[in-house]
Amino acid sequence: FSVLPSQTSPTKLKFKTGGEILALSADPDAARGLENVGDVILDEAAFWGVIEDELVLKAVEPFVSKSGAHIGILSTPNGQRGFFYDKIFNPELSYTKYHRHTVTLDEIKNVPIPTIDIEEVERLRSTDPDMFAQEFNNQFILPSTSVFGNNFIISEGTEAEF
Repeated sequence: FSVLPSQTSPTKLKFKTGGEILALSADPDAARGLENVGDVILDEAAFWGVIEDELVLKAVEPFVSKSGAHIGILSTPNGQRGFFYDKIFNPELSYTKYHRHTVTLDEIKNVPIPTIDIEEVERLRSTDPDMFAQEFNNQFILPSTSVFGNNFIISEGTEAEF
């Protein structure tokens, strides 16, 4: 760094080489007007408290054509909602322009440098299966407490009986 960060959570890091990293909010207007954007990382995209989160994605996608930026969208699943599910992981999609990659607990269990307390995770598997499924198996689930399950689909004009 050319100057060490003066805050514990800096919003801007400048490198001696001239590059910089900006931390911006999940707001569609936050990135507008930026130039020469190299890469964009949208972190924990499924958890943004934005009503129309797809607007954030639409705001950064032009950087791909303007400056050749790459967009990385990272998140733990948070139910079957938002653009992270709708545009990237929805199994009904016939096409997505995004590369999907998931990492599950089984893939990292035996990593030489332990990153997760496996005993605690196994406890969660039995005490909170919904949390375990999303946090450690990357499953986009509807909570078991949902009134309507995954298989509840009504076609237009069809009446539902309860």
